[in-house]
Parts: sequence; structure tokens; C-alpha cells
Amino acid sequence: MAKIFLWLSGLLLLGSVALGWLNTNRLGAVRQEKDQAVADAGAARTQADKARKDLTAVQTQLTAAKTISNEAQSKIDAANAEAARLQGELTTNQTQLTAVQTELTELKNRVAPANGIVTGGPAAGSGEDLQQKIHDLETRLAEFATVKKALDEQLRAADANVRQYQRAEQQRQLRMMRNGLTGSVVAVDRNWNFVVLDLGDRNGVVNNAEMVVTRSGSLVGRVRITSVEPSQSIADIVPNSVPPGMTVQRGDRVVFAGGGADEPPASSGTPPTVRR
Repeated sequence: MAKIFLWLSGLLLLGSVALGWLNTNRLGAVRQEKDQAVADAGAARTQADKARKDLTAVQTQLTAAKTISNEAQSKIDAANAEAARLQGELTTNQTQLTAVQTELTELKNRVAPANGIVTGGPAAGSGEDLQQKIHDLETRLAEFATVKKALDEQLRAADANVRQYQRAEQQRQLRMMRNGLTGSVVAVDRNWNFVVLDLGDRNGVVNNAEMVVTRSGSLVGRVRITSVEPSQSIADIVPNSVPPGMTVQRGDRVVFAGGGADEPPASSGTPPTVRR
């Protein structure tokens, strides 16, 4: 009987040792899982912190870009206002100049150049009076011509400032537009020779940017952005950029490879509004 008890005790002891070994291994695995979870949580926090910092940096850059854009637009508006003011002065000056020229011509026609005979009846005044008035009108005419020349020069300078500010803002926006930006043609209007793209302001698209049109890896042509909305944009097909026998089609891919024209292209007409 004693041997049986000893044998059972030995079995129980072995079982306890095995159970302890299993528990130890399980505890080790649990600890490893815990350590891994802690490490994963730390990595997640690090990534979240980086994402927050990146977002803050992007927001800061966006705010700065909007500020610069607003300042540029203010300069453009001021230059346009100055050009409009000068144009108004020039128009007034031209009206006055034309009136003086007309009056001067009428007076000269009333005075016979050969003998100073005055036509037009007794109320016309003496020849000396009319000659003095002609002289005064000629002086005013010269003054108006001088003012007109000065206004013309100022207006040309104001127009040049407008173009300079517009060009600088356009180039700044083009630098912000990401190279390699891709999208698709979602509609084509062959009557007006323009397309609608599935890229818009949210994607960083800017006016007057040129994009390359491809199909199955082959070049189809180029388009130039003319109108930008939040989620789509309208682009004119660049003349002579599409090879003979090819056409831009719905589903073609577009990619921005950088660059753009310095001056906005002249439009031969206004395309119909594309409703979203």
C-alpha cells in the first residue's frame, strides 16, 4: 500500500512540475504579448504624433499660401483699380481734346486765311479776337496732348503691373501644383473643343496649367486648365497638340508634368457652364 501511495505521490509531483512548466511558458508568452502590445501602442502614438505634426505643418503652409495669395490678389486688384482710374482720366481727356479740336476747326474755318476776313455775321467778332481765341485753343490743345501722352505712359505701366502680378501669382500656383498629379477625362465637348477632368481645387489644380493626355501609355495631346471647381475642372484642348487621326476621349488619363504658359490664352468664345 505504501508503494502505491509513493507511486501516486510521484505522479502528482510530476504533474505539478509539468503544470508549473506550462504555466511558466504561458506566463512568458503573455508577457511577450504584453510587451509587444506596449511596443505597438508606443509606435502608434509615435505615428499619431508625427501625423499631427505633419498635419499642423500642412495647415501652416496652407495658411501661409492663402495669405500670400490674398496679398497677391490685393496687388492685382489695386493695379486693376489704378488702370481703371487712368483709363477714366484718359477718356475724359480725349473727350475734352476732341471738343477743343472741333471748336478750333470751326474757328479756323470762319477766318479767311488769306485776308483775315471773318465769316459768320456781325456776332462772329473781330478777326483779332478770333485769332486770339484760336491761339488759346491751340495752347489748350497742346496741353491736352501732353496730358494724354503722360496718361498713356502711366496706363501702359499700370497694365504692365497687372500682368506682372498675375504672372507671378500664376507661377506661384503652378509651383504648388504637384508634379505627377494624374486624373481622367470625364467628358468631352468637341463643339467647343474642351474637356472636363475629375480633378479640381481639392487636388491642387490651378488655372492655366497644362496637362498631358495619354491613352494606354501613348501620348494623345495636351489640355490647358481654364476653370477650376472643388472636384472638377474644365480644360481647353491645346490646338495642334493632338496628332491627325486622334481625338481626346472620355476615360483618357491626364498628368501634370510641370510648367505653364506665361500669359492666359485668348479665348474665341465662352463654353457653356458645366453643371455638377
